[in-house]
Amino acid sequence: MSEVGEINSLAWDKLIEEVNWLREAYTHKCSEVGYLSGEADRMKWLYDQSCEQIASLKVQNEHLKKELEESEYLRNKLIEHINVDPRATKKRHNNIGRGGRHQNFRKLSLNLKKNSNNGNEDSNESIKYDKDMKNSQWDITDEKFCEEEEIVEDI
Repeated sequence: MSEVGEINSLAWDKLIEEVNWLREAYTHKCSEVGYLSGEADRMKWLYDQSCEQIASLKVQNEHLKKELEESEYLRNKLIEHINVDPRATKKRHNNIGRGGRHQNFRKLSLNLKKNSNNGNEDSNESIKYDKDMKNSQWDITDEKFCEEEEIVEDI
């Protein structure tokens, strides 16, 4: 047996083991605290950057709003100065000459019919196309209409 003031060797070993464990835990906690401190600094930096970016975007937004208002004002001023008669822009002289306004569409549809055979064109098809063009009802009615106009103008 050991004396009263003496520590048992087994207890001493356990005590040393406990101190080593506490030292490792302390080191680990210090490194965690250091990491978290670094993360806190990084988060603060990101927050500051975001605040700066928000302030910059607000200034840019105000600038763009002013530009938009100025351009809208100028656009309205230009529209006031330009006095366009809507009928004048849409007016078309389609009854002058042969064909009239529908003839272009008729030519287009005949061309589509003519070209729809994928390159296997018969000579009969082109003859039919030529006859259609010569005997077009639009040509006849437009010629009569033009003659009537001339008669009215001569009187």
